[in-house]
Amino acid sequence: MGKFHGYGKVGNFREEIKKIDNEITIIYGYGAALLCPEPSLLVYADMARWEIQLRMRQHLVDNLGVKNRDTADWMLLYKQGFFVDWRVCDRLKKKLMLHWDYVLDTNNREEPKLVSGKAVFAGLDECLKRPFSVAPFFDPGPWGGQWMKEHCNLDPSQPNYAWCFNCVPEENSLLLKFGDTVMEFPSINLVFYAPEALLGAAVHGRFGDEFPIRFDYLDTLGGGNLSLQVHPLTEYIQEKFGMHYTQDESYYMMDARPGAVVYLGLKEGVQPSEMIRDLEFGTGGLRGVIGAATTA
Repeated sequence: MGKFHGYGKVGNFREEIKKIDNEITIIYGYGAALLCPEPSLLVYADMARWEIQLRMRQHLVDNLGVKNRDTADWMLLYKQGFFVDWRVCDRLKKKLMLHWDYVLDTNNREEPKLVSGKAVFAGLDECLKRPFSVAPFFDPGPWGGQWMKEHCNLDPSQPNYAWCFNCVPEENSLLLKFGDTVMEFPSINLVFYAPEALLGAAVHGRFGDEFPIRFDYLDTLGGGNLSLQVHPLTEYIQEKFGMHYTQDESYYMMDARPGAVVYLGLKEGVQPSEMIRDLEFGTGGLRGVIGAATTA
């Protein structure tokens, strides 16, 4: 994180802060804790990943260390956020989390909300004791369909809905209620706060403080063919993107219209007749499938 402030600047700022005597000094911005490692009061300003994405689309935010909010293709901001910014910020968040005096919910620009760190931790502890759900979000896409719009009470003015991010803790949110006030926090906070209690010892030992499963609803009914899914091998994703595991996919068909078909891509050397036999036998024998798409 310190590199995004410029080489040498963190040390210079620290020295300037030490010279301040008997004055209230507020240090804010990304990585502010680096400039004052032992503050009298630590307020962590947090924001949901979905809200960050929405602001990227509106050209309201920059990536770390640059002024690039006016970039025409907002997806470039998102990709840098996903692979760089959020990794850097999460690393600092994990170091600071247990020292939070207060947490500021910044998702509503007109109504920021403040709560004590102790209250947030108590809310996270409650999540560990019971079944809970993260807050889903829905998004249109090139192949999006109409099923979710009709069944999930969504905005009818949107052309379609392709995705429902239903349980992706690194991108979804947790809604916690304090008295009569509902506050929104990134659900990844729960993973960072108590990874072993949430994931279990075996999963935590393999994946660390990451949630290794993404649950999405994909809607193509009345839309187009699902995009081709291509995922790298573990060695490649680790070398090029610094991620420790790749992504395998399973699809469950929840609904279909008459005449719907599924396109299956096979690895080289797989005999289609053997695949069909295994498919008819059950999903446990589906050895050769590497991708799927639906159309209706």
